[in-house]
Amino acid sequence: MSQSGYDVGNTTNELPEFAQLSVGKGIMTNHNPTNRSSCYYIPTIVSRIMRNSGKHILIRGGIRMHPLLNYDHHLGNTFHPWRFYDGLSNYGSTRSMLFLKGPFPFLNTDISFKRVKYGSGTRAQYGPSYSGHTGLADYTGWNTLILQQRATVDDKIILGAMSKNEGKLESVQSYDSEIVSVGAMQKTISSKGTGEFPKQVWKFKEQYPEQYKELFEKHGWVVTNNAQVYSMSYNGLTGNELKNSIRKDFQKEIEATRSKNNVAASKPLEALVKAMNNKEFQEMQVLDFIDRLHKQVLPIKPIGFESYTLDDYLKSNFGKAVVLDQHVNRPGYVKADFGKALEHLFTKYPDLSKDPAKWGPNREKYEAELVDYYGTHRRMTDAAKRYSELKNEF
Repeated sequence: MSQSGYDVGNTTNELPEFAQLSVGKGIMTNHNPTNRSSCYYIPTIVSRIMRNSGKHILIRGGIRMHPLLNYDHHLGNTFHPWRFYDGLSNYGSTRSMLFLKGPFPFLNTDISFKRVKYGSGTRAQYGPSYSGHTGLADYTGWNTLILQQRATVDDKIILGAMSKNEGKLESVQSYDSEIVSVGAMQKTISSKGTGEFPKQVWKFKEQYPEQYKELFEKHGWVVTNNAQVYSMSYNGLTGNELKNSIRKDFQKEIEATRSKNNVAASKPLEALVKAMNNKEFQEMQVLDFIDRLHKQVLPIKPIGFESYTLDDYLKSNFGKAVVLDQHVNRPGYVKADFGKALEHLFTKYPDLSKDPAKWGPNREKYEAELVDYYGTHRRMTDAAKRYSELKNEF
């Protein structure tokens, strides 16, 4: 067992999901005498192979680890991961696995949150923000979800394309009207303590009660459900009292003695960042995004054309990504804005059937024009810019 909390020795034929990372990243070798490693990838499948007249080391997989994560020197009986000249003389073909025990291992130091300004003049607000590092396109569990038929390749393409416009899976911020916004969909705890994030955490609590206790309750966060009204508190605080408590250290310029980059620690938000690194919670975020697309967005009937749904009009992944993009940010405007885009299309082509199934061989052309108008006229912040960035992904 290494100090980082990983076990070695499983000899099954498949890597765990979190270890299915890029091949050939190699190993950094900047180590100090205390065994504090700057290693980012540790190989999990190492084999000796014969090639031509010599022996070669073949690395077929690896696990990503945070910089400065402590671990001991012996991950395997004879395998010294950063000394290829040592310990491999008796190392035959094997599949040594490293399995995560407990929550995702994090740095022992505080996570730093950037001080962000929201608004201007007398209405300006300041608060902490952590941008995260895993976009929807970078989520490592896609292949598993697809194999389990809980997601499709098209879902992966659509959400992956949106990743630049959305938050990271670990993102957490508190500087606008809400207490906090969390995750890729930026689910919130409202100023009343209720909201979509408490609902998501309650769902997580029901599915993974022990992990909920370890990730949330142990660190002061408690979720409650009162007649389907979900709310969260931190050490007994909620509402504006909690919002002010979270932001109090970010209301003025952070002293240089604390940080030269205007950042500081935040214990309540640090706990949320660590929870967002949990494999099961990240999976829940991705599945919630998929459910939103198929259960909330595509069944929408545009105003003026209620005989058809968005799913009837949109067959391209690009079109579906564009409507999902607006729905995440301004859900109440989708049916009206898409209806106006249809009006524009049918004004341009007055003989075109309202039934998209009858658009014939030019269907792709009509859909492209429809999406182009809708994408640039949606009522949302930076609609044209976001549309252009999405288009570049397809």
